[in-house]
Amino acid sequence: MSNPNYTKGRAFEYATMSKWREQQYKCTRAAGSHSEFDVIAYRIDRKPEFIQCKKVTTEPEAKRLLKSFKASTMPSQYYHQSIAIKIKGFKNILSVTV
Repeated sequence: MSNPNYTKGRAFEYATMSKWREQQYKCTRAAGSHSEFDVIAYRIDRKPEFIQCKKVTTEPEAKRLLKSFKASTMPSQYYHQSIAIKIKGFKNILSVTV
């Protein structure tokens, strides 16, 4: 039986890849590499995207993480760096009008 945290993290990475694929990117996971990035998304006509996927438990934690990421990430002329954050308990809200 696999580690539940690993399984949830992997599912989040696949969901992130799905979002990029909707924008016509090809994607790959950096699975098991323990690298700085979890997903690489690329298109021939754009700079590649190096995406870090993080799961947090609270909205303030997510905001701190975003602020830290922006402050510590240096721009590159060759690629983009992104962060994808999943806040525990936050899901798409479906609505029905009767």
